Amino acid sequence: MTDERDPVGQHLDDRDLYEISTWEERSPLDRFVVGLSSHLAGLAGLLALLLLVGELATSGFSMLERPTIGLLTLLSVVPAFALVWFIWHEDATKKEPLGRLFVTFSLGILLFGVAVAMEVGAEKLLSVVPFVGQLAFYVLVVGPVEEVIKWTAVRAYAYRRFESVVDGAVYGAVAGLGFTTFENASYITWSVLGAGQLPLVQMVGARALVGPGHVLTSAIAGYYLGLARFNREQAIPIVVKGLLIASVVHGVYDVLVTEGYNLGLVKHPTLSAYVPLVYLAFVLVYNGAVGTFLFRKLLRYRRAYDEAVGGNRDRRTDRPR
Repeated sequence: MTDERDPVGQHLDDRDLYEISTWEERSPLDRFVVGLSSHLAGLAGLLALLLLVGELATSGFSMLERPTIGLLTLLSVVPAFALVWFIWHEDATKKEPLGRLFVTFSLGILLFGVAVAMEVGAEKLLSVVPFVGQLAFYVLVVGPVEEVIKWTAVRAYAYRRFESVVDGAVYGAVAGLGFTTFENASYITWSVLGAGQLPLVQMVGARALVGPGHVLTSAIAGYYLGLARFNREQAIPIVVKGLLIASVVHGVYDVLVTEGYNLGLVKHPTLSAYVPLVYLAFVLVYNGAVGTFLFRKLLRYRRAYDEAVGGNRDRRTDRPR
């Protein structure tokens, strides 16, 4: 077995190498950081909730004054939540603990602002080129940035605790749910304040259709992250492949939806009434194709897992029945 110690530690293992090549809890500061580290997950969750409530309280619209904002936000993520539950339920191995799922969800919320900050600057730069610049913005910026951000929410915490490849898909889906929850809250709040592009009811419906897409793409990237976790020598190309697939799927979706909207159909006196139905049909077909790609991988893993363990394990505990 390879010695994973630093070269100094390998040759001077009889010496006190504290903070030279080894570390242990000794000083009051050490004890403080150990205690702080044990509570980082909870602090991340609390900060994410405060951030979400703060978004819903924008410009004086508190949750108590306008509880409909929070309610509409919850309604808008019901389809995404249902999809996450299905992916979690279909995990062929033992179920992931709710605490870890909550931390990953929280990180998806917390990192949303990073994506927005990166996209705002890029959009201003690319907007100087009509049409082509807009297409490049969605394909080269929005898709990759948002998928990398959601991937980071998984890599930062849950990755080290993966026990199977499909854990990546589960945590990726949860990160996508956190991301889309905050994104939906933002759009709905803007609509309540009169700054949205669509009426409030239409905005809630539109965001409800967007959420599953975020879940699917980040679950795909997460699946490949899980694959990389157990194939260390090829980890980088595996991760790149997953992010590339997720980014392209995401970017193409944004291009088709945006340019479809800009075709002017929404302003046509006859065709405008059919725009919601066309959008619904498109989302169902597009996400259906993406979901098929993902679920075929999960199904193949389930079959291989059942063959490997002979159906003799309880998936809730991963112990023999």
